Amino acid sequence: MTQRYGLLLFDCVNTLYLPDPSRMPWLELDGQAVPSTAGLLLERLRGLDPALQAETVHRAARAAWKWAESQRGPELSEVPAERRFRRFFEELGLPDADEALVRELLEVHMRAVVGSFVFPEAHRELLRQLGARYRLALFSNFDHGPSLRRLLASTGIADWLDPLLISDGLGFRKPGRAAFAAALERLP
Repeated sequence: MTQRYGLLLFDCVNTLYLPDPSRMPWLELDGQAVPSTAGLLLERLRGLDPALQAETVHRAARAAWKWAESQRGPELSEVPAERRFRRFFEELGLPDADEALVRELLEVHMRAVVGSFVFPEAHRELLRQLGARYRLALFSNFDHGPSLRRLLASTGIADWLDPLLISDGLGFRKPGRAAFAAALERLP
């Protein structure tokens, strides 16, 4: 008996898009070069604290990321990037940061991150071929859905994937059971 599939779910990062660290900004930290958006963020943050250094910004961003991971719990709840960035400001000792500034720096960070993702032409052709036979959807962990949607649109594949199931909107991350339950609820 032949199994028929009606829907193919694709992950985004490391599946459809491949991260290219050489496209990220880099920072010299403890004698090693590391990919980091700290230098981009520092330009705007110096207005709040002229003494800030890129290394401090990078460490605060890493601490905020680790904090977000610690908040997920056994259900693997997603911590939206906006909350992570508010925590980033707390790590910097700037807990009263203006919400507009938080969103602005989040956008700067996300543009750099998604700007490092490469969409191979072979992936486009594969999606084109599979899309002729199957319904295609995205099911991906990403804590800032708007950035991922812009990326999909900029490479011309957003309309090929329906629905877009992104952990930021689902409220949960894979491989947690809750993420799969939330995704299944949204699949017709």
